[in-house]
Amino acid sequence: MVPLTNALCISYTQAGFTINYGAARGVGSAASAISSLVLGFVIAQLGSTWMILLLVSFRLLCILILWGYPKIEKINTSEDRTANSCSVWQFFARYRWYCASLAGVLFLGMYHAMTENYLIVIMGRLGGDSTHGGTALFISSIVGAIVIFFFKQVRNVIPDTRLLKIAGCSFLLKAILFYFARSIHTIYLLQLIQMTSYAFLAPTQVYFARAKVKQADMVKGQAFSTAAYALGCSAGNFAGGQLLDLGVDAILIAGIIMALVGTVTIFVTVTKSDCKNEASLYESN
Repeated sequence: MVPLTNALCISYTQAGFTINYGAARGVGSAASAISSLVLGFVIAQLGSTWMILLLVSFRLLCILILWGYPKIEKINTSEDRTANSCSVWQFFARYRWYCASLAGVLFLGMYHAMTENYLIVIMGRLGGDSTHGGTALFISSIVGAIVIFFFKQVRNVIPDTRLLKIAGCSFLLKAILFYFARSIHTIYLLQLIQMTSYAFLAPTQVYFARAKVKQADMVKGQAFSTAAYALGCSAGNFAGGQLLDLGVDAILIAGIIMALVGTVTIFVTVTKSDCKNEASLYESN
């Protein structure tokens, strides 16, 4: 849903619609918070089969809602813009630092997805169950929703590069503290870090691409941005499943490594310039 949300935001914005991206993502995070709390209870009381039925129902509801979205008329593009648009391989060559920064996003996505999807296992290590896992996800989603909803105001104060750095450091801090957590209530408390980790990373990705990539290449820039995070989530899910046999500690240590690599990569790459005429929204950090 995240890549779809980003793509819709860009498409409707280019078509002339006024989109409050932070509000849209904030509502999504709030819905995620409620569903996490409900699903945690459902799994504990009724079993995982009901969870699957509920998820299918929600997906069908999403399809019905999307069906009612206004149709976007074909956007006219100038011949100059079409001529200047580069191929995929040219994009990697032209925006080397931007693409390198997406590697950092990928690793942070790996950590985030692995931790959230295997949170029930992590809670089980501390004597918890799916209800506790659902509560923990509810806390992280609801505090993240508040920040994302007011992200426009946050961005007016903190530049995008700094937001990405703060997000990376927050993911790393959370990964380390998760490893040393010894109670369920500590996990609940650590979920508050979502306010400066995922809540900063998710919306900043969209604005960061707009600033780093020329308008003619914006479609590819947005596609690679969302693909990097989505690929990271898939890799994180796979890695968590493979590490599960080695125990929860293996998952938590792998999470620290993922968050560390992602954070270091972001610190090294996000302030580097690929284009001479790149938007000058980056202040010295």
